[in-house]
Amino acid sequence: MQGEMLDIQLNISRDTPDISIGVDRTWRNVEFEVEKGGAYYPPYTGIYHVRPALYWQQRLETTGKSMAEDVLVDAIPLTQTTNPQGGTTIVIG
Repeated sequence: MQGEMLDIQLNISRDTPDISIGVDRTWRNVEFEVEKGGAYYPPYTGIYHVRPALYWQQRLETTGKSMAEDVLVDAIPLTQTTNPQGGTTIVIG
């Protein structure tokens, strides 16, 4: 139901290492928040796929956020070609 909050609490101990959680698959846009040691971690809502820049830094504001997936950073393109002097010219970017 729209606006309904799903509250899941997870208690783990050495005696009960196996955990399973079921969620109704008809739900849409389910957001998960993480609480650890009494601290609240809101979900990260930024990008997860990054193309590196050659001349400036990029910052993904992930500090203190729970993340749904890994961040993927593309490789910097690299091209090699022979040059008239018999060497190799490398172009980065």
